[in-house]
Amino acid sequence: MRLHVVHETQYRYSAPVVLSQQLLHLTPRELPWQTTESHRITLEPPAGEIAERPDYYGNRTVHALVAAPHESLLVRAESVVSVKPRARERRAAPKAAWEAVRARLLALDAPPIVEPAEFLFESPHVERLGELADYALQSFTPRRGILEASSDLARRIHKEFKFDRTATSVSTPLKQVLADKRGVCQDFAHLMIGCLRAIGLAACYVSGYILTQAPPGRARLVGAVRAGPARRTVDQIDRCRSRSSRSGRGTESTEAGGAARILGSGCEAGAGQRRTAAHPSTAPAATGPARSSRQARVIRCSVATASL
Repeated sequence: MRLHVVHETQYRYSAPVVLSQQLLHLTPRELPWQTTESHRITLEPPAGEIAERPDYYGNRTVHALVAAPHESLLVRAESVVSVKPRARERRAAPKAAWEAVRARLLALDAPPIVEPAEFLFESPHVERLGELADYALQSFTPRRGILEASSDLARRIHKEFKFDRTATSVSTPLKQVLADKRGVCQDFAHLMIGCLRAIGLAACYVSGYILTQAPPGRARLVGAVRAGPARRTVDQIDRCRSRSSRSGRGTESTEAGGAARILGSGCEAGAGQRRTAAHPSTAPAATGPARSSRQARVIRCSVATASL
């Protein structure tokens, strides 16, 4: 499937900005099942300097410098991406018991699996709690296949937790999310990651764009618009958007989903994919006179994904 993705974010400043530096994570990854046919990032006003480089995790980043006075900034990324279906590959993946995968990750008498090992431990947004292990073990019964168990855990989270945008903030601890059984997509992704890490399995996040499939009689969602105070989006492995885990419907995506990926198993869980393909995020940093009193406001952030 060929997908056309357009992402636009527009900032408006409370006073003119003479120098703006942007760190952009908007470029799709090149993966065995995903090929970028075309990709372009533009800024208005135009950037005077642009540099591209991969980050630690292999995601392509763009550093842009706007050195002309401006009161607003428009960031636009447009991509055409080909995505191959992978359901058959997942079904053909080795049906290893989850305990065997955990033992291999923790083995001291075998060469270490370096990449997954990075995601075994606690991180700023994910704690390894006993309560999370107890919740996970309801799905991870003895000798159950890791893909089957992980899919069951994802289905339970989808069924037992309620989407409530007023219930949490970006700093809400997982213990509260588990107790209240409500939150938003990033809470549910954090929850699944915490459950997996709590029982000794490595897991990380993905972020990307989803091509939705509308229910019968309703128009397909082709974009999203948000407005509010701008804040720096932290580009780390524990921040994601997890729409696909709540949709309950099949999707095609540009390395999309924002769901947990089980590392070291040779297979994925639920709607999980590899790490970041295209972060829908920018990180504005404005400099100039009266910098301490200047405020930036995101007045429009829209994404449209369509099949070609």
